[in-house]
Amino acid sequence: MRDGNREIYYRGYIDPANGTGGGDGALPPAPVPFSFSAHPNPFRGSTSFTVSVGERCAASIVLYTIDGRRVRSLERTTLAPGSRTVVWDGRSDGGAPLAPGIYIAVARAGKASAAAKILHLR
Repeated sequence: MRDGNREIYYRGYIDPANGTGGGDGALPPAPVPFSFSAHPNPFRGSTSFTVSVGERCAASIVLYTIDGRRVRSLERTTLAPGSRTVVWDGRSDGGAPLAPGIYIAVARAGKASAAAKILHLR
């Protein structure tokens, strides 16, 4: 930053969550480890989603059609640190088999989120 002809250096950070910062040179806390995967993909019959979190947090897995229509809510719970695997049988919330095609799986855990494109085969 410049102030007239002087350069001013600021040691610290701005926390994007609340816009505040610390000028003591301390670094922000490390992000909580989070991962989301689907396997097998593409799939016939069923596929598994694995969510891994580094701390206890609220989590959900929701499936959407490629045009954004919600078709299945697989999980809505509080996860302990570690991994959790949930199986999707290719059915809607109502239990009807879904047509083959592309679906988007969205996982949310705490403030983190991730999406995966899933190909459901005949």
